[in-house]
Amino acid sequence: MASPAQRANQNLNQVVEQLRSSRREDRLSGAALVEKLSSEHHSTQSELRRAGAVRPLVQMLRMGLLEAEVAVRAIINLVCNNHENKEAVRAEGGIPPLVTLTHLDAGQSVTRWAVWAAGALASNNPENQNAIRKCGGVPPLVKLLGGQAEDGVVSEAAIALVSLAFGNPENQDAIRAAGGVAALVRALRGGRSLEATAQAVWALNCLAVDNVTNRELIRDEGGIPDLVRLLRVR
Repeated sequence: MASPAQRANQNLNQVVEQLRSSRREDRLSGAALVEKLSSEHHSTQSELRRAGAVRPLVQMLRMGLLEAEVAVRAIINLVCNNHENKEAVRAEGGIPPLVTLTHLDAGQSVTRWAVWAAGALASNNPENQNAIRKCGGVPPLVKLLGGQAEDGVVSEAAIALVSLAFGNPENQDAIRAAGGVAALVRALRGGRSLEATAQAVWALNCLAVDNVTNRELIRDEGGIPDLVRLLRVR
């Protein structure tokens, strides 16, 4: 008779088999299960990685927008506060297709999930921070800050930029070069929601830390009066 641990492993192996199936319905079901299981039990994240879940999820990122979105959501939960899983997604080639998804129209939900995933993978992971930059992941995030983007999109893009910029001078410079400082300053005065404005402020803070050029550009873009004004907001 199988022990509880053995039954749990069998169940996870069945989930991974669904991810590897030739039937789209099975793959979608498997990815949804990974998303659910990873959010409920932290230990399950690592067990799913060891069972082989990462590679088929990365493959799903290239199988059309429906499968990509479900896979991205599973990856977000799989890598949350899990360094080994972040490393595994990069090792399986997951960063280039995720960056490709961030280039899509901001009105598509898969784009917003991909932005969230980029931030989750970059958080406290210098190797992933650099990999995202090298794959061209900075410009699409900066682009999402501008135009008529919804407040939620601006907030999510700013959060991802925080994850990319934190403790990474090369990414701080790359974000500036892509127009990120100017775009974030504009977000402070665009009548954005409190959440979007707060995330833009936090992103500017991360860009300014130990970076004289970025601090001077924030000043030159007129960001200091906007920041002072926000200090007075009740």
